[in-house]
Amino acid sequence: MASYKKAFKKFYGIEHTSNKDVLHHNKKEKGLTFYGIYETAHPHLKMWEYIYLVLKKVRYSPEQSRAERKGKLERASVQLVENDNLVDEVKAFYYEQFWKPIRLDFIDSQKIAEELFFFYVNTGKKRKTVMMAQLIVGAVPDGFIGVETIEKLNSYPVDDFDRFYDLKEMEYHARLVQANPKQYLLNLVGWIRRDVAV
Repeated sequence: MASYKKAFKKFYGIEHTSNKDVLHHNKKEKGLTFYGIYETAHPHLKMWEYIYLVLKKVRYSPEQSRAERKGKLERASVQLVENDNLVDEVKAFYYEQFWKPIRLDFIDSQKIAEELFFFYVNTGKKRKTVMMAQLIVGAVPDGFIGVETIEKLNSYPVDDFDRFYDLKEMEYHARLVQANPKQYLLNLVGWIRRDVAV
């Protein structure tokens, strides 16, 4: 069966260049981001309390210059990533929100499970994630991972699935850019890099 532990480790490697950028501030977001989790989208997670305690210790303040804030965020980020309890909370979040709902524990191939996991994490679109896979393997495209879909995913050639799913991901992102180039064009290269990296 596919390993969530391996998938999470790969997720870290694709999303972050070092421990310094795991906690950061996106220009498009009002709050902070930790391990890809937006504070504004998930403000009630317990981890934010601890994150702000560490930020207080490194004397981070929104009123500081951009360079100062960046340096303090990097220092805090390194400390936070070394906290096993905090990282376990992050792992549990991704497992419950993105791995378990599409039943990836029942998928034999690590590669196929990771394709679905990463696309779901990056888009937040559960039904689309599943339907794209169903269309490839010839299951009923209802957006629900049931017995038939699991069986077809587990019997489908892994390399073929990888290639076809990458194409569907790129088509999806290209449509987003076509519909709203101002908002999405700058993201396209990063999306494509991610699509082929998994």
